[in-house]
Amino acid sequence: MLFSGPDPRSSASSGFYPGQLVCHFVYAHDRMGPQEDFLLVFILHAKKSRRDVLRQVENAADKIAELLQVGEKLQSIYTLDDAQFLPGFPK
Repeated sequence: MLFSGPDPRSSASSGFYPGQLVCHFVYAHDRMGPQEDFLLVFILHAKKSRRDVLRQVENAADKIAELLQVGEKLQSIYTLDDAQFLPGFPK
């Protein structure tokens, strides 16, 4: 479930990373225990419309659900760059 976002990704130098949004998701899975876990997804976009960004957020949620369905242990941070859903911070 989307907990918050999408929001511009803050940079350490009191600004924002251009073309990057961040979403906080929360999930629970019976096979992984009763607790809820959080993860961040950085979405890379190049001046896309709000509708396109929302589609990317839905795509990220779908990718998370796919990983949970196959029983994969999720990382705490992912990057969605077009169709690629990769663990870790954007490069």
